[in-house]
Amino acid sequence: MLGFRDWTGLQGAQAIGPPGTEPALWQSQGRCAGRMTTKPRLWTYLLAAQLAACTATFGPGGPEEESGVGWGDGDGDPDADKYSLELDTSATDPFIEGFPPTAPVRGMARASEGLARVEVAQSAVPTDADGSFVTEVPVAAGLQLVPIQAFDADGHVRNGHRALLSARFLPEGEVNPGAAAITVTNEILAALAGDQLDEVANLDLSDEIMQQGAISQQGCDMQVLGANHGRPSLTLTVEAGQLVVTFVVPDLFVTFTGTCDMFLATVNFDGDMSTDVVVRTTLSAPPSETCLESFEHSYPAVTLPDFDLNIQSDDGGLMGLLVPLVGEIMTGSVSDQMAQQIAAQADGLIDEQARQLGQAGLGEGQTMTFNDVEMDVGFCLTGLESTGGVLRARLGLSVSGDGGLDAPGAPVVDGDLGPVAPSSLWLDASLISQMMFSLWRGGGLAGESTGDVTTGLLGLLVPELADMYPSDTPVTVGIDGLLPPLVRAADPGSEGDLVIEIGDLLIDLSVDSQLLFRMSALLKLTLDLQVQDGALTPVIVDSEATVTVLDEPIADVDDAFLQAAVAAQIGDQAQSLLGDGGFALPDMGGIALSVQDAVAEPGGRYVRMTLAQ
Repeated sequence: MLGFRDWTGLQGAQAIGPPGTEPALWQSQGRCAGRMTTKPRLWTYLLAAQLAACTATFGPGGPEEESGVGWGDGDGDPDADKYSLELDTSATDPFIEGFPPTAPVRGMARASEGLARVEVAQSAVPTDADGSFVTEVPVAAGLQLVPIQAFDADGHVRNGHRALLSARFLPEGEVNPGAAAITVTNEILAALAGDQLDEVANLDLSDEIMQQGAISQQGCDMQVLGANHGRPSLTLTVEAGQLVVTFVVPDLFVTFTGTCDMFLATVNFDGDMSTDVVVRTTLSAPPSETCLESFEHSYPAVTLPDFDLNIQSDDGGLMGLLVPLVGEIMTGSVSDQMAQQIAAQADGLIDEQARQLGQAGLGEGQTMTFNDVEMDVGFCLTGLESTGGVLRARLGLSVSGDGGLDAPGAPVVDGDLGPVAPSSLWLDASLISQMMFSLWRGGGLAGESTGDVTTGLLGLLVPELADMYPSDTPVTVGIDGLLPPLVRAADPGSEGDLVIEIGDLLIDLSVDSQLLFRMSALLKLTLDLQVQDGALTPVIVDSEATVTVLDEPIADVDDAFLQAAVAAQIGDQAQSLLGDGGFALPDMGGIALSVQDAVAEPGGRYVRMTLAQ
């Protein structure tokens, strides 16, 4: 009835994903349309810009001497030709469920020159004879980077930093019951329920009325002979914050025959009655953690406006004179009984319809393709709530795909909807997390590209490469997101509306099978949803990147310098990866939703959009 299954158009949002995605993350191309493509080429352009910025600033000789850093000295990272220092932290589970105060960090370190110590979060931890270690670190809700380093006896150091994601995880395919909410208006109801209204108008209730059988009142029995009526109508309205269903059967005309036992005599008569039938009930659905299975409804109130009863008889004499009296006596009682019978019948019909309407939506999910990753998206109604004369509908979202990466689910942020407000749409930041989780599981945040970076460009930073490869040797840049993105609403009062965080984003530079550099990035982007001509444009207003050099097997480069240069360039280039275009909200049954303002609500979960009247 409410057509919430058509809300798949919410996927018409655009470009609020991480670097590495196509400029239009959610393209507004009609119902359930869209494509997101991780573009490693964008990353290679980005890295080329980073490297060029480094060499332009410092030249091939490295930073100035007073910085205390030189390319020849490096920072003690391993050179495979002389010694070996390994640090493996893959045994650490990055997914922290249940919000414990601490979580374990596990790993193993080996050193050809002798293992001196392992530090986790700048604190030394004990190691077993084989170099394995485990320790507890404090964790807070959200994404955080845990520094992990191994040192050998000669002072060389190996990084093994890991990001930990502490959140509530929604398994793929399960419903997020608060994915969105919207203030319900009469215009929206009429648009969404258009198909159902047309179906009701074609109903013929004549047979139903005929099956009511006899009406017995005041010693009189009436048997229905025939019935017909005009075109029924159904309207859905919001009245004092309640969803009211009004069903009208106009021009009901019923013919009947009957008898009355009166004054020791029997009066035979024929007759007809005419009236409109108006049935009203209210539908309700308290907010639920699951898809709505049925509406609750009030017992129908039936009125028969302009009820008119006519009785005629062929009996003459005294019996004939009694017919008008019979009609007067029966008018009130017949209309009352008829209203009661219609109410009882309508109650059963409404109950059945309420079950069907409540279950509509999720089973009609749509298939979306993002970066060659297919996912099924379905919406359903999860509740109606009324406050202060305003009615708000809550919508649930499920997303599922065929990805194989192992994770407990999409990281979601808990929090309550703000107060009910007129002309508003609430968007759950976790809705974006759900879609990006399925994308991540399907490999949509991983890929590689070759040819945009050469060893000649890298040789400006690492002169050793000139002795190993011709200057035009292509470098392969590989990107792999080890963790799904975490999306939340920005803090109220801040510049932005949404915050997107990506942890353990691996960046590999290699030639053929030879790894040159491996880096890990933790990225945080704050986006402001700016309104222009009713559309929203995501603009990055703040960015933070923490980059860690994990491996450099063929050359010793200063980690701090390389990390700072890469981190700075990621922030500078991120906006270009989001694209320049805005996105409009989808139409609802032909009603265009235009945004006047967007603001993050308290609690870190919802962004509220004020809609144009």
